[in-house]
Amino acid sequence: MSEAKVEPRPSLAQEFTAELILYWKQWPHKILFGCLFTAWVLLFDYFGNSTLGYMNTPSIFGWLEYCYYNSEDDSFGRWIPLMVIGLFWWKRQEMREAISGPWKGALPLLIAAIILHLAGYMIQQTRISMFGFLLGIYSLLGLTWGRKFMWASTFPMVLLVFCVPLNALAETITFPMRILITKLSVGAAHNILGIEVFRNGSQIMNAKGVAMYDVAPACSGIRSLVTLVALSSIYGFTSFKTGWKRGLIVILSLPLAILGNWVRVTTVIVVGEAFGLQYGLMIEQKFGFITFAVALGLLLLVGSYLREDVAPQSTPKNPAPNPEPA
Repeated sequence: MSEAKVEPRPSLAQEFTAELILYWKQWPHKILFGCLFTAWVLLFDYFGNSTLGYMNTPSIFGWLEYCYYNSEDDSFGRWIPLMVIGLFWWKRQEMREAISGPWKGALPLLIAAIILHLAGYMIQQTRISMFGFLLGIYSLLGLTWGRKFMWASTFPMVLLVFCVPLNALAETITFPMRILITKLSVGAAHNILGIEVFRNGSQIMNAKGVAMYDVAPACSGIRSLVTLVALSSIYGFTSFKTGWKRGLIVILSLPLAILGNWVRVTTVIVVGEAFGLQYGLMIEQKFGFITFAVALGLLLLVGSYLREDVAPQSTPKNPAPNPEPA
């Protein structure tokens, strides 16, 4: 008697490919979006950048690569589109149900994106053109798949803002954050813990006026802020359906980034006072994860209070048994 042939179970890659092909076949208006998106990309590839003094290319994508290559703080922007695509795939069923067909109401948004790009192009501010490019993609989603789909895609599309390089503009954000974190850390160490430290700008001085630490731009929270906003957007989008809860999670990333950096810098001061300057410097240089540990921990704590419990299905009550005949 011959044994039944057991079919091998498909691998994860095969299952993913099969599901991707299935969704691709079911997805409507692909050609319409493909044509609109290709035309939009070509516009910004040939007429996207007018600041040829830095990078001799008319392409906004060439300008982006130049910024990413020359700024470590901005280089993570390369990975943001992949994160956005991953979020769309994560919520593919929800996005599929939001499709209602082409919507002409998105045309004013597309016109606004074109005007924004023209303004940036004329005054040689490529960042403004970049915002116009992203706003245009957002409007194309509405033009192709409807208002509900465009609204449902708002949160993942917001992540694309992190593709825009900050470069020199980062100092405008980092400097006040450096001063704030230094004030908070020195205040806690001096007034609460009784450690003789003082502040001079972003420098932390000992009682003899010798500079021990400096809250540098890399430690000021700009990296942790941008990363936390991106992570909180992903967490809010994947964990909640209510708009205000998603928005609250994203907004909380700013104070949590500041709080995380305050805890880290204060820890540096305490460790340096207790065990010596070299150990404080070691904490400063090698324990940057403290910022994320504090901020992400508090973010998850807030999320646990905001969680959206699925209402349990009501089970029919068992009918009373019929009395047995005497």
